[in-house]
Amino acid sequence: MRSALLLCGLGLTLLCSLISVSARFRVDSANRTVGLGMDLQAVHDMAAACGRSTPEALRALRQAGLTMVTMSSDNLSELLQRQALAYDASESPFLVSRTPEVAARVRFALTARFGEGPWTKGARSLTGPEMISVAGIPADSLTSVNLGLNADDAAMLREFDFQIVARHGNPSGATPRFIGAMLERSRKLGADVFLPEGDQVLGMRDLLKTTAEVLEKTDLAYASPEFTKIAGDATLSALCQARLIRLHSIQQAEIDKMSPEAVADRFARAYRERNMRLLLLRPISYASEDPIATNVAMIEAIKKAIEHEGGKLGRPSPFAEPGVSRIVKLGIALGCFLVGLWGVLSLFTTLLYRAGAALIVLGAGAGAATNSLLPYTALFASIVFPVAGYLWLADRLANGKSFGIFGEYLSLSVFSLAGGLAVNGLLNERAYLLRVDQFSGVKASVALPILILAIVLLLRWFDWRAIMGKPISWGNAALGMVVLAGLGLMVLRTGNDNPAAVSGLELRLRDLLDQWLYTRPRTKEFLVGHPATIVGLGLLLVARPRAGQTWEATPQLGWGTFLLVVGAMGQTSIVNTLCHLHTPTELSLARIGIGWILGGILGGLLWALLRVRLAPSRG
Repeated sequence: MRSALLLCGLGLTLLCSLISVSARFRVDSANRTVGLGMDLQAVHDMAAACGRSTPEALRALRQAGLTMVTMSSDNLSELLQRQALAYDASESPFLVSRTPEVAARVRFALTARFGEGPWTKGARSLTGPEMISVAGIPADSLTSVNLGLNADDAAMLREFDFQIVARHGNPSGATPRFIGAMLERSRKLGADVFLPEGDQVLGMRDLLKTTAEVLEKTDLAYASPEFTKIAGDATLSALCQARLIRLHSIQQAEIDKMSPEAVADRFARAYRERNMRLLLLRPISYASEDPIATNVAMIEAIKKAIEHEGGKLGRPSPFAEPGVSRIVKLGIALGCFLVGLWGVLSLFTTLLYRAGAALIVLGAGAGAATNSLLPYTALFASIVFPVAGYLWLADRLANGKSFGIFGEYLSLSVFSLAGGLAVNGLLNERAYLLRVDQFSGVKASVALPILILAIVLLLRWFDWRAIMGKPISWGNAALGMVVLAGLGLMVLRTGNDNPAAVSGLELRLRDLLDQWLYTRPRTKEFLVGHPATIVGLGLLLVARPRAGQTWEATPQLGWGTFLLVVGAMGQTSIVNTLCHLHTPTELSLARIGIGWILGGILGGLLWALLRVRLAPSRG
C-alpha cells in the first residue's frame, strides 16, 4: 500500500513535470536566431589599417555574417579635439559651431543634460557657423556632455542593414530628461537594442525604473552582458524581462590568448548552453597583414559553429514566457507531497513524529500555490526524491528483494531525475530561463540528500552505539577526512559561479569530451558517482540478508554502504544538472543520459573485476 503511494507520487511528478518542460522546449525552439556584432570603432580602426574605407570594411564583414554593430555616444570634448567646435571663454562664454548639423547636436545635448537655457534658443544659421551661449555651465562640465549617437554613422550602418546596438554610460547628474532624450534619439537613428557602457547602467541608482519605462516606450531591447559586474544590471534586467536579450563577449585580454577555434567554440557554447542571443566579437588580432580578412575568417568560423549547433545569425528576439499553468505546477507539488509523505511513513514509527513531519511536508508542497514560496517547494523536491529512491532500495533489500545491480541503478536514477525535473518544471519561468532569477537551493540540494542518506543507512544497517564505542583507527580517521574534503570541494564547485578552480588536466579532459560527445557529461557523475553506486550496489546485494533476517556487519556491508553514500553525489548531480535553469532542458537531459551510460559502463567493468576477487571460483 505504501509503495503505491510512492509510485503514484513519482508518476504524477514525472507527468506534470514533462508537461511543463515541453512548454520550455517550445520557447527554446522558437528562438534560435543569434546576433553577432562588433564595435564600430574597431571597424574604423581595421579599415584605416588596411587603407580602406569604413563602408568597404562593413560590406566585407556583413557578407561574412556580422549582423550587428555597437555604437557609443560621442561627447563634446571629441568635437573640440576635431575642431568641429570651438570654445570662447569670454565673460559670456559660448561655443562656435562650424556647421548647422554640429550646432543642432550640441543644442540637443545641452538641453538634454541641463534643460532649457540660452543654448536652446538663439540665432540659428542655415549655412555658416553658429554661436551657442553656454553661460552658467562650468567649462569642465562641458567636455563631458554626451551628444548621443552620430547620425552619419547610424545612417551608414542602416545602409548595410546592420542591427544597431546603442551604448550609453551613466554620467554624473543624469536626469529623467537626459535618459529619455538619449534613448529616444538612439531609437530614431535606427537602434533597437540598448547596451550599458562603463560600470553603471544608465539610470543607476534612483532612475532605473525610468530607464525601463523609456525602453518600453521606445521599444528598445535591453542587452544584459554575461559575467560582468555592472551596477544596476540585475535590477534593470528584472524590470525588462519582456525585452531582455542576454549578451556574451570575450574580453580583449582573454581573446588575445585564445586560438580562433577556441573563440568560435566559446561563442557556440554560450549560444547553445546558456541562451546567449547577442555575441559581441572583439578583434581577433591587433597585428595582421590584413585585419579585415583576419576578422572575416573569424566571423565565418563563428557562423559555421553556430549553424552546427542548430542556430542562425540574424536579429535575435527576447524570449517568450513559457506560460505553464498553475494547475500543472500544483500537480508537481502534489506528487512531491505524496513522495514526501511516503518518506515520513518509512522513516518514523511513532504517531507524533509522523504527524509533525507530515505537516512540514504538507507545507513544503503547498508552497506551489504562490510564486513567492515556489522556490521552497522546488528545494523540497530536489531533496526528497533522491532520498526516497534510497529509502525504497533499503526497504527492498531488507525484505530480500532486488531489481539486480543495474535495475537498482536505474531505479535510483529515475527518482533523481524526477527530483530534477520537478525543480525545472516548478521554476519554468522566463526569469529563471534568462537567469534574472536563480534557484538558490543548488548547494543544499547537493549536500543534504547525501548527509540524510548517510545518517539513515547508519541507523538502519549498523549498531551505531557499538560503532561510537569503538576507538577510532588512523585509517578510518584519514578516510573520513578525505570524504569530508571531497564533499566540501563538491559543494564549493556546485553552482554557476563557484570559487573552486578547475585544474588544467580537468580542463583538457572537458575539451576532449566536448569534441567526442554530443555534450560533455559532468565529471563527478560518470567518473565517481555512478561507478561507486554500481560497485556499492553489488557489494550490498552480496551482503543482504534473507527475508526476515537482520543485516550482519560484514566488510561487504561496510564498503557497500560507504560506496553507496559516495555514489550519491552522482544522483544529486543529476538533480543539480536540471537546476541550472538557464540551460535548455533538452541539453541537460542529454548530459545526464550520456553521463549515466558512461558511468554505468565504467561501474560495470569495476564490479566485474571486483567480483572476480571476491569469488575467484566463478572466474
